[in-house]
Amino acid sequence: MGFKELMSIEMHDKSDKTYIVLGAPGSATSLISKALEEQGVDMGNCKRSDKEKFYENREFVNFNTKILHSSGGWWGDPPSEEAIDKLDFDNRIQKKIKKYKKSPMWGFKDPRASLTIRKYLKHLEGDVYLICCFRKPEGVIARWKRDGLVTASKELVDRFNQSIINAIKEFVEL
Repeated sequence: MGFKELMSIEMHDKSDKTYIVLGAPGSATSLISKALEEQGVDMGNCKRSDKEKFYENREFVNFNTKILHSSGGWWGDPPSEEAIDKLDFDNRIQKKIKKYKKSPMWGFKDPRASLTIRKYLKHLEGDVYLICCFRKPEGVIARWKRDGLVTASKELVDRFNQSIINAIKEFVEL
């Protein structure tokens, strides 16, 4: 399915749903977020600038950045899942979800959430969709190198992908 076909898909069931788009930066998460937004999913305040749009809610970006920093890392050098798990952000996560879950169909996209999503899982209620974007590591790495990320490596892509896989396992056991 090409971009044009993806963007023309129409969602018919508009009942209460939560969509969380996960994937390493450069793995087509913005494409999926844009498609969801165009179908009426409230993806939050996504506009970054007039010239560029990543379809990311800046509050979730800042919050996930804070989680990663509080755990001793950042998305380019992620902390361990154990370090993230030790943090108590439950109240703040609940408030953030409550703030944005005002529309029947809502969600967020932030590649950092691929590393922090397990903190959110127990707080998500109702019909929840984890939309996971996996791209061949060499494609992601090429994108990162074009963007000047010096820590671009297969190990970093693998870390994002493994974190998503671990979250999926936990999600289906809830």
